[in-house]
Amino acid sequence: MKFPHLLIVICVFLSGFSHASQDGVGLGIVVGAPTGLTFKKWLSPSSAIDAAAAWSTSNDERYYAHMDYLIHDSSLFKKGQTSGQFEMYYGLGGLVSIRENDKDDSDDDTVGAIRVPVGISFQLKTNPIEFFAEIVPILEVSPDSEFGVDAGLGARYYF
Repeated sequence: MKFPHLLIVICVFLSGFSHASQDGVGLGIVVGAPTGLTFKKWLSPSSAIDAAAAWSTSNDERYYAHMDYLIHDSSLFKKGQTSGQFEMYYGLGGLVSIRENDKDDSDDDTVGAIRVPVGISFQLKTNPIEFFAEIVPILEVSPDSEFGVDAGLGARYYF
């Protein structure tokens, strides 16, 4: 069984054991730049720590990990009889990346960067599942200064 199928089976099986909440730990996947595994731990009803271990799907091979402090704001969205709750979020974090050097056969580059994620999430009311989309401006600070933008779509299951 391939990994995505296994993840779906696990999520469906475990969905009967808990309800959607913002006080647990979420594990899931993110697709885009980066593509990888994502983790989220709620610190309060409006703040969380988000992390990922990922790899880039762009032309340069990158393997990296990031961690962000996020602030969520649901006041921008009308609360109603929907099947869940939309929230905007923004934050600040860091990124460590190992990038293959395409210029010559020297060692890989290790990159340190500052991340400023901005996104929207949708938390289901009846299941412990969150969907999200984000755009993340990035300022690389080591070894050189460079600006970039990452974007991702993902889902997390909360335990």
